[in-house]
Amino acid sequence: MITTEAAAATTAVSLSSKACLLGLLAVHGWGLGVLVLTLAAFVLRVHNLAAESLDIDEADVVVYALADLRTVLQRLLGAGDNGPGYMVLVRLWIAAAGQSEFALRFLSLLPGVATVPLLYALGRKLFDQRVGLAAAVLGAASTYLLFYAQVNKMYALMVALALVTSYLLLRGIETGRWRYWLGYVAATTLLMSTHVFGALVVPWHALYALIALRSSRRHLLPWLVAVAALTLPYVPLALRRLDALQRPETLTREFTGPRDLPTMFAFLARDYGVWFEDEGQDLGLLLFAALTLAGIAVLAWRWPQARGRGLLFIGLGLGGPLTLVAAMVALGAPLFASRYLVLTLPFYYLAWAGLAAANFHRRFWLGGVALLLVFAAGNGLRWWPAAFEGARFKEDFRTAVTTLQRQYQPGDLVVTIHDSVANGVRYYSTAPLNIL
Repeated sequence: MITTEAAAATTAVSLSSKACLLGLLAVHGWGLGVLVLTLAAFVLRVHNLAAESLDIDEADVVVYALADLRTVLQRLLGAGDNGPGYMVLVRLWIAAAGQSEFALRFLSLLPGVATVPLLYALGRKLFDQRVGLAAAVLGAASTYLLFYAQVNKMYALMVALALVTSYLLLRGIETGRWRYWLGYVAATTLLMSTHVFGALVVPWHALYALIALRSSRRHLLPWLVAVAALTLPYVPLALRRLDALQRPETLTREFTGPRDLPTMFAFLARDYGVWFEDEGQDLGLLLFAALTLAGIAVLAWRWPQARGRGLLFIGLGLGGPLTLVAAMVALGAPLFASRYLVLTLPFYYLAWAGLAAANFHRRFWLGGVALLLVFAAGNGLRWWPAAFEGARFKEDFRTAVTTLQRQYQPGDLVVTIHDSVANGVRYYSTAPLNIL
């Protein structure tokens, strides 16, 4: 009897230990996968980080960030600036890290790399680890995200902040804790000051929260406080911006772009998708739309427990900002550019991740891996020429200014076609030049 009981106890302990071991392997296996993807994203993004010279937009950022503090702060209230808050961040970064090409772009590299684990976290929150990991693979391999992680502009930070604020919104709705709502307000405020289009998350987040909080009214108060904090202080600035859009001559730049929704979506398909050639864009658009719709359908089929919350969140993230921009364009403000809507890109990847993650089980796992490899290969072919074959896509101010300084004589006048070109010349000049 004692022997039997001892054997049973030993078996139970053995089974329990095995279950614990498998559980630890599962947990740490997902974490290890995310770590590997994050390191891979860092290697891809740091490679050739300073190979090309700053382009005119990057040089503008440096000049504006280093302007006198009063000018920088005045731009915070300006009507035509995309990301005045980002200029303040760049100013602080330059004080700490310097203004070399590598240092400037490293500020974009950091949020660009952070996007990978953030995609995993949001995908896991909405669905499960499989969707999160598949989305992280897409984010790590994305040429579009890689490009903006190597540019001294605000778009990589926009993506990371959009993921952070979305995650904090979900946690705030789920728990009702003030700390998540305070974090949500802080992250969203930083997003809106990073780029004016960051404000596009507020309406669709609010719509999602209204629907999600119907069954949890005790969490309404912190959400209402958060919405008030993100809207009321900005009403005067919003009114000034709307007035400026009706009078384009008051803006600091000219906006151009498509004016109808199908063309806007076609632009997104070309830049965000897996078909990057100018020829055959109709096929690329169909493929982009098919991947997105199929991913949403598979998520609804394979993850029925998250069907309402997850699909609603992804649907609003995809359609909300684009619809708002289309409405503004219809009112006469040509404000569309794919990069302005880059905060929607993670939601396309989350939808596509459903196709791959649905196959991460049993004998179909190779199908999921194959889908991810096709995406990675398509993006890799786009990235390879610049990474290893010397292809260049930006203005070569570095070489141009070196040649200019060799030929420059005292008393010469350097004439540039506009201020942005002058800023590029100023950044690379190592001696005083008389620039008109």
